[in-house]
Amino acid sequence: MLRSSLRIILLFILCLLSLIIISTPVALAQEIQWESVGKVVLHEGDNYSIEGYTIEVIDFDKEECETLLFLKKGSMLLSRIVLNATFDEYIYDDDIKIKIYNTTDDPLSENPTKWQDPRVHIEFNIKEKPRVYLTVKTDWSTYKPTQSDIRVMCEVINNGTTIQDMDVQIDPDGLQEINNKFNRQLNIADNTSESLSTKLTVPLLLTEQTFNIKVTASWEDSNEVMRNVSDSAIITVLPICCLSIIKSTKNGNMDSYIPVNIDVVNIGIVNLSIQLNDNVPQDFTVLYDQDLVWHADLKPKQKMRFTYSLKPEKPGVFSLDPATAQWTMKGENFSILSNSPQVIVDGAFIIVNKTTHPGQVDVEDNVTVTLTAKNSGNMPTTVHITDNIPEGAHLIKGNTTLRATLEENQTALTTYVIKMGSPGMIVFPFPVVETVSEECSRVQISQTAVVNVSSPAPVSTGQEPDEISPSSTDHETAFPVFEVLFTFFILFLFVLMYKKI
Repeated sequence: MLRSSLRIILLFILCLLSLIIISTPVALAQEIQWESVGKVVLHEGDNYSIEGYTIEVIDFDKEECETLLFLKKGSMLLSRIVLNATFDEYIYDDDIKIKIYNTTDDPLSENPTKWQDPRVHIEFNIKEKPRVYLTVKTDWSTYKPTQSDIRVMCEVINNGTTIQDMDVQIDPDGLQEINNKFNRQLNIADNTSESLSTKLTVPLLLTEQTFNIKVTASWEDSNEVMRNVSDSAIITVLPICCLSIIKSTKNGNMDSYIPVNIDVVNIGIVNLSIQLNDNVPQDFTVLYDQDLVWHADLKPKQKMRFTYSLKPEKPGVFSLDPATAQWTMKGENFSILSNSPQVIVDGAFIIVNKTTHPGQVDVEDNVTVTLTAKNSGNMPTTVHITDNIPEGAHLIKGNTTLRATLEENQTALTTYVIKMGSPGMIVFPFPVVETVSEECSRVQISQTAVVNVSSPAPVSTGQEPDEISPSSTDHETAFPVFEVLFTFFILFLFVLMYKKI
């Protein structure tokens, strides 16, 4: 009897354990909190995408009142699903739930496969995700060593379900918290928010440094999944020895002096002995050859201005080099650069260029000369150029003068031809250039032209004029027969004339 009772009790315990084991997945499945993300009516061949998933209606079985669905993610087929076309549901990987339902708003939903154009009502649900947002900000983005503290403000916004025991922690990136009250646990009801704040000490630094202040909120959601969100604020802390150096200037023209100002402010909390250096930019000269090196002692918050003037050599748009301030603190060398201001110089700038062709000729050959004038400035001007031809050369054709009004980037030219009269390396003289308005105008003449003029080669006679050939020598020493006969003929005539007398 006792054994029989024990068997009954043991059998009861085994059955109870089996029920617990069997029901456990169901209970877990029921504990998942779902969030509806969309409802849709689909016909055969229709598809619907949401949250990265796509459901497609493939076919209807009118006899069984079932529908065949394909569940995809991107181009990957996740599952082939057969569901009752009136009321059914399917859960995939505890991430998405597809629910087919009927509704009184659509009589077809009660028996959708019996109609000529069957359709199903589908509701999509995803596992409830946290909708918690966290923001972190500070009262300033840059802090001076004279400021007392860094205020950090954090707001936690809960647009989802109620959260219990949210743990909020701050990571000040090495900065010291003043009140140590920021880290705490919160209970946040649905659709509410909580604000927290704390203060950090401004550190005293020799060099500028940035800090990343991070706040993290952690909690367990309704599906017993650990969640966390975080945000951060980046700040910059200036060193105890710090300068503000700003360089400024004004626009001008070719006939004006360009003022340059360098404003230096000690924004640190200690005295500084500095050396300030600046450079003369290209295409400028400094007025009075002023030395652009200064030394100064600045107390905290003290400001000094250093000035000089530049004379432009050509018009255009220029960026001035940054000025440099240097100092030493606790055996370390520090330096800081100013900004690089831009200056615009107005004026006309005439570039005169002379070219010749060809560069190698003989005496009495022709050479073509081209005279070009270009205004590379930003103001118009009238230019009058008179060219000079080399000594011994003669003008054949063309005009050696050029007169034109040149706008910005405009070019004018003249061409003439000369005949070279003497040999040698002929250096062409510079032209004479005049501008009608001397104000705000500058002229630049390129290198002069050079032509190599050669003498013509002598005509060859076959023998040197001073040489005496053997044949000519022999001819000169031969007997003068003709001369003797001519002498006798004269004497004969003289005798005849004498007899007649």
